[in-house]
Amino acid sequence: MTVIPEHGLTGEQLDLLMRPLNGNRVQEHKGQAHLEAWDVRRWLTRVFGFTGWKDEILSLDLVHESVWPWVDGKTGEPVPGKHRATVVYRVTLRLVVKDVHGRELNSWEDVATGEAINQASVGDAHDLAVKAAVSQALKRCAVNLGDQFGLSLYNDGGTAPVIVRTVGHPNVPKPGAEQPAVEDAPVVGGEFAEQACSETSPQPEATAQPDVSFWDTDEGKHLMKVLHTVIAAKYGPKGDAERHAAFSKFTGRQITSAKQLTRDEVENFIAALRQQPDYAKPQPAPADENANFRIAEQLAQLPQTDPAEQLEEDLRDAVESSDNKFELDAAMNAATDARNAGKLSAEQYTRLTAAADQRAARGRQLAGAAV
Repeated sequence: MTVIPEHGLTGEQLDLLMRPLNGNRVQEHKGQAHLEAWDVRRWLTRVFGFTGWKDEILSLDLVHESVWPWVDGKTGEPVPGKHRATVVYRVTLRLVVKDVHGRELNSWEDVATGEAINQASVGDAHDLAVKAAVSQALKRCAVNLGDQFGLSLYNDGGTAPVIVRTVGHPNVPKPGAEQPAVEDAPVVGGEFAEQACSETSPQPEATAQPDVSFWDTDEGKHLMKVLHTVIAAKYGPKGDAERHAAFSKFTGRQITSAKQLTRDEVENFIAALRQQPDYAKPQPAPADENANFRIAEQLAQLPQTDPAEQLEEDLRDAVESSDNKFELDAAMNAATDARNAGKLSAEQYTRLTAAADQRAARGRQLAGAAV
């Protein structure tokens, strides 16, 4: 006979929750093991009953929306009435579970985002993104209920129990022989399968996967030429690295060659570019008609340079820029001649001699380091 407690989970509920996860329920998406949202809802109803649980959307926010016209691959022009869309939503959701008497046992809240990429319908894009966000948030809340709701999958995708036992429920039998997983038919379909089906639905003149051979055809070469022409018209001259970085950001995967793009992606990229303003070439600053006059005016205001000071400065430059002993000696010979001719004072000549000694010392240090 089933014993129904006044509050809390029943023995049968705990028995279901403590069993290992059936591998038939596990799906894989992008290398990650997960449960489908409909399967999680099925198990919430199995454990808590049709009215024993509920989910509540606390917030739903549109994070990103991009809509662009469909582009004809032959003409490079938008097709009237046809669009593509990418949409991202963020949702905050609460999951509430109740006991068999309808009293709330616990609740959990979590946040998730959902995206719908490159959809042929704006409405479908919003619908898929919202459903994906809600499904992810529900699964994140439900995982607090243990292995049957995917907790063990966080242990490297395994299905072996990770809770094993809990002392928080005195009516749970102590672990003995491992309980078998509940038999279930293999899970087929779900939110990821639905989105993948929508993304790969047939579209006019589109290729679902990269087709390098297409770019070797006349039509492919023409479309690629249109792509580079539009890029130049909208952003000016760009190198391969800059173009590939833009392609990678647009497609969400690493692109190292334009031929890695699908025809569909190129057409969508062109359509998005056409919405941008044309590239404005940098214009040279207008010539200043009074520039020469102002320079002359500034020069006129400078104090007159003493010829002896200018000569010392020129000789110092010659000394300090000497690359070898021959050039240094030539500079000092000129300084000596200037002193003998009375064009340099003894003090100026002394300063030049000191500069020559420093330059010669640096030259010897460099020569020693080279050896």
